[in-house]
Amino acid sequence: TVGQSYHNAYTLTSVMQALRGCGQADKALEIFDSVVWEECDAAKRVAIDASALAIGLSCCAEVNDAKSANKMYNRAKNENLLEELSTPDVNVVLTACSREGNVSLATQLFDAMLEGREPKPDKASLTAVILTCGRAGKGAIAMEYFKRGRAAGIDCDTIMINTLLDACAKSTHTDGLGVFMDAIEKQVPIDASTITFLLASFTESAAQPGQLQSAIEVMNMGEFFNLEPSTATLNALL
Repeated sequence: TVGQSYHNAYTLTSVMQALRGCGQADKALEIFDSVVWEECDAAKRVAIDASALAIGLSCCAEVNDAKSANKMYNRAKNENLLEELSTPDVNVVLTACSREGNVSLATQLFDAMLEGREPKPDKASLTAVILTCGRAGKGAIAMEYFKRGRAAGIDCDTIMINTLLDACAKSTHTDGLGVFMDAIEKQVPIDASTITFLLASFTESAAQPGQLQSAIEVMNMGEFFNLEPSTATLNALL
């Protein structure tokens, strides 16, 4: 309070990070609200940057929920808190959606990013949407958005492939093996988790003819890529 006039975006961000790290995200959010919005005392107001907004959004999502974080994001946009909002700011809201499995909000935001109404999406944006769908058991929607994101030119990496395979494993009527083979063809690196998630995607259809043999072939592919099977991998096969 005494040094309020010396505060800037950097000190605000640092204080909020420290408080959140101590389990006091609510206090961090309270400080953000007290020095950022237009209704606060002009002498106390702090001009924030992208990092300060991102930590504010993160605390809002932690204290409340993804919808509240999205509302705060829209307020920041409407009040022109920053000259230009960034992709990482939207990704904070998408990450909150993934924790809650809020498919409706996640896909709505990602659509807006693809259409240019929000900052352009990146790998983290697409991965968050896929994770959201997976946690809600919506593998088909995860696959749809994976294809849309790739068509928009978003690069694919190991984390994204593993997240998509996990979404496939949590739902039916999704082609996990097709995702895997496409990743191999496009030379996306895979790891032991990739094999584990792919094996898990066979679980729902394991009793069908040929499925067990396909799962064993997946294990063999893992060995071909010199991937040491983990306990989770073996459990998925069993």
